[in-house]
Amino acid sequence: MRRARWVVVVMALVGCGGKSVGEGGNAGSAGESFGGATSVGGDTSTGGTTQTIVCFAAQGPGTPVRFRFESTQALWLRQGCSLEYSVTQTCKDKVTPITTQAFCSQPCGSNDNGCSECGACPSGGLAVGPGSAQIAEWDGFVYTNGTSSSGCACYNRSPATVGTYQIAITAFLSSDDALTGSNGYNFSTTFSYPTTDFVHVPLEFMGL
Repeated sequence: MRRARWVVVVMALVGCGGKSVGEGGNAGSAGESFGGATSVGGDTSTGGTTQTIVCFAAQGPGTPVRFRFESTQALWLRQGCSLEYSVTQTCKDKVTPITTQAFCSQPCGSNDNGCSECGACPSGGLAVGPGSAQIAEWDGFVYTNGTSSSGCACYNRSPATVGTYQIAITAFLSSDDALTGSNGYNFSTTFSYPTTDFVHVPLEFMGL
């Protein structure tokens, strides 16, 4: 399968409505999983590389992590308010999803300026393929939702703890599938935090 390498973004409007993004796109009912499978409390095998899961309680430095999504064939990633992916912390016998961004809300500790008016987010597909990687950045903080004194959505954030994490993302074979979130294929990569290097997330379909 060969596709043009330029980015074509198909636009639609979806409500952002205070949603904290950083959540991965949902694969369709025909979706398949690729990449490593996490064996909780043991080893994590990702793309043929085995890493022993390490867990620390120490608070991290709050430094950013850069993800690089790359593929040797033309694929599409789903974007709403931002590129949609999910991050989980893997700590021995516990796997904890975390929220890596907050939209349409204010810090809970700031002056209460009332509720934010949220517009609609453009939704579409971002192309990734040979010579065309997509980059995303997580700021190294974990976000939790709260409610301000006026009853509006707000957020608290704290530096992520040092340890082992996994990023997961759904890729699609067409921009239309990315737009609707259907017929997706799931990929995941395990990484250690903190890190100053790019976290490479290979999106490769075996046998296609």
